[in-house]
Amino acid sequence: SKPALERVSNAGLEQGDFQVKSYSDLKTKLRLPKGGLSLSGFTIVELIVVVVIIGILAAIAIPQYNLTMERARQAEAKGVLGAMRGAQQRYQQEYESYTSDITALDVDLPSYGGSNQGRYFSYGVSSIAAALANATRKSGAAGAQNPFYGPYTMIIAENGNITITAASGFDSPP
Repeated sequence: SKPALERVSNAGLEQGDFQVKSYSDLKTKLRLPKGGLSLSGFTIVELIVVVVIIGILAAIAIPQYNLTMERARQAEAKGVLGAMRGAQQRYQQEYESYTSDITALDVDLPSYGGSNQGRYFSYGVSSIAAALANATRKSGAAGAQNPFYGPYTMIIAENGNITITAASGFDSPP
């Protein structure tokens, strides 16, 4: 059997076209760079650096994504609270008091899995001017998981101010 170097160097060539006896002879014939044959690829250090960079970017992006999603969910609740406030004010004009019965209001509320239940918030009203309507963030229903902020409450007052009260043991919502 021929040596491996000779078999490789003679592959696909006709007899007598190209005879290589040594590695230095092969370098000369193929005009290889002075460093010799090089294997291209990534070292383990380069791969680790890339993984660390991706991890750092993910550590920054994931919390920001959760914050943005929570703000979007709050925007829905703020719209519903504004509609409930308007309905409370219309009720007060007609009956000279606010109602604590949500069904007495002339407003369509989201109904996702039950009455007065939005996908992410459940809604209620009170007859107190400082808290005309409220939205409580759900935390355990399917599709409504909220591991960061818990079941906080948003309350809208007669003047339109919205107050957010966090549940104990959870971060303050945005």
